[in-house]
Amino acid sequence: MPNSHADEESQRDRIERLPQSVEQSIDQENLRAALDVTRRIHRTNASLSPAIQAGHSEIWRLSEEIKLLEAEALYAWSITANCVWDADDFTNRWYDSGCIEGGENQVIHAGSLVYKRNNLAFHTSYLEYFERLTLHNWLFPGTLYRFEGMMVVVESGDEFPQLRPVVSQKALRAVRGATRDEVERLMNQLGFLRRYEDNYANADRTLFIEDLHDQNVLVDATGDLLVFDPVIYLTKPAL
Repeated sequence: MPNSHADEESQRDRIERLPQSVEQSIDQENLRAALDVTRRIHRTNASLSPAIQAGHSEIWRLSEEIKLLEAEALYAWSITANCVWDADDFTNRWYDSGCIEGGENQVIHAGSLVYKRNNLAFHTSYLEYFERLTLHNWLFPGTLYRFEGMMVVVESGDEFPQLRPVVSQKALRAVRGATRDEVERLMNQLGFLRRYEDNYANADRTLFIEDLHDQNVLVDATGDLLVFDPVIYLTKPAL
């Protein structure tokens, strides 16, 4: 006879994957709320959560379906929380600043801050995006992201309007890219070992971090390392 309690525990474990210490580090009300909203969608639509064992095309299909459900819930939340940003204003400022892009982000500068609008091209879900944001802030507080809200973006080539998250970050000045040895020392202090090239894993291999090269890890005038836009994978062994 199926153990419904065990199934519920397993499902919650898959959805609420952040370590307790990471959960306790969240001090941004908007980020906490966005995690709660997306987790509810994954709990009630567990069959749509992209599975690692699925083929690439199946992962893509499931990813698009779950993103639509997440987007509806996040948009409703952002209206209630007064966190809907003006997409046209952001786009105009982005054009005026020279159309700065980095990976999946469009970037604008505003005084002591930069703002990044993410198209989620490298994420299977909004939940994964918010998990990675939380992990980044926990691991690399010197380049902390503040989740500001959502905006509805219409671009040529998109069949439908897209809901995109916006974050802010301190505008930091660097003098050079970090060497691999410097990055490795930093990651060793954080409990990670280099696996190959610029990719690292923690001791129990539940966290993998990629792209810690000299364009994503910079050194400021005081010698501190600044980590920008690493790719963080969160895994957890099946129960």
